[in-house]
Amino acid sequence: MSNLNNGEIKSDELSLKEAILKTKIWGRYLISKWFYIGIIAGSGAAYGLFTEYYKKPIYKGKISFIIENAGSGAGGAGVQLGGFASQFGLDMGSAGETFGGANLQDLVLSRNLIQKALLSPVTVNGKTQSLAEYYIEFKGFRKDWNGTPMEKIQFLVGTNPDKFTKDQNSLMKNIHAVLSKKDLTVNMKKTGLSSIEVSSENELFCKYFAEALLEVASEFYVATKTKASYDNFMILKTQLDSMRRVLNVGVTSVAASIDANPNPNRARSVIGAGPQRKQIDVQANQAFYVQMIQNLESAKITLRKETPLVQVIDRPILPLDVSENNWKTAFIQGGIIGALLAIVFFIIRKMLKDVLNS
Repeated sequence: MSNLNNGEIKSDELSLKEAILKTKIWGRYLISKWFYIGIIAGSGAAYGLFTEYYKKPIYKGKISFIIENAGSGAGGAGVQLGGFASQFGLDMGSAGETFGGANLQDLVLSRNLIQKALLSPVTVNGKTQSLAEYYIEFKGFRKDWNGTPMEKIQFLVGTNPDKFTKDQNSLMKNIHAVLSKKDLTVNMKKTGLSSIEVSSENELFCKYFAEALLEVASEFYVATKTKASYDNFMILKTQLDSMRRVLNVGVTSVAASIDANPNPNRARSVIGAGPQRKQIDVQANQAFYVQMIQNLESAKITLRKETPLVQVIDRPILPLDVSENNWKTAFIQGGIIGALLAIVFFIIRKMLKDVLNS
C-alpha cells in the first residue's frame, strides 16, 4: 500500500517538474522574442492612438422631467408622483392604471413613439425637414444610396406612417433599432425625476430628438390616461349643444304661437292650450339644460384632475456635453492587445514547428 502511495507521489512530483520545465522553456522562448513582441505591442498602441484621433466626438443631450398626476384623489403626494412612474417601471400598487406594469423604457423606446418623434419638424440653417430626414442627411446615407431605389426614399413632415412603403418601413425599423439599442438611455427614479438622454455625433440631433421624444411620449401618456374622462366630457358637451338647439327651437316656437294669437278669446281656452304645452316643454328642457351644464362642469373638473402635468426640469442647452478623447486608455489597450496577439502568434508558431519536427 505504501509503495502505491509512493508511486503516486513520485508521479505527481514528475508532473509538477514537467510543468515547471515547460513553463521555463516557454518563458525563455517568449523572452527571446521580446523585440518582435515589443514592436507589435508598440504598433498596437500606435493604432489605438490613431483610432482615438480619428474617432468622432459623441455629444450627449439630456432632458430631465417629472410627471405629476393630480387625479389620484386621496392617495396624497405618493400617489401623485406614482401616476406616471407606475406606468414606466415603478409599480406603486395601483390596480387601475392604464398601462398596468409597462415601464418607461418600453414606452419611450417603442417604435411607435420613436417614429413619431422622427417625423417631427426641425429647422436647421433655415431648412425645415423631419428629424428622420436630418438623421439620414448627417449620417451620409444618401451618398451610399446613389443609383439605388433607396435614393428616392423620403420622410416628409406629417407623413402618415400607415402609408409607408416597404422600403420606408424597413429603413425606419433599422433606424429605430440603432437609436433604441445604442443611442438612447432612459432613466426613471423613485423620486419621480426621469430623464431621456440621446448620444450622437451630431449635436443638434441630440437636442432636438430628446425634446421631440419627450413631447410625443407625454402626449401619448396624457391622451391614454385621460381617454375615458375626455370621451365622457365630449359626449356631455355634444348633448349640451343638442339640448341648447332644442331649447332655442322651443323658445322660438312658444314665441311664434303667442304671435299667432296675440289677443286670445278667453271664452275659448283651447286656443291657449298649444302655447301652454310648448311653454311646459321649454321649462322642462330648461331644467335638463341646467342639469347638463352642471354635469359638464363636473366632467371638466374631473378631466382637469386626471390630466398629468409634464414638468421639464432641465433641457439640453447648446453647447452639449461631449466625450473627450481618452489617449491614455487607447494607448494602453492598444499595446496590451498587440502584445497578446504577438504572444499567441509565437506560441502557435512554435507548437506547429514542434509538431512538424517530431
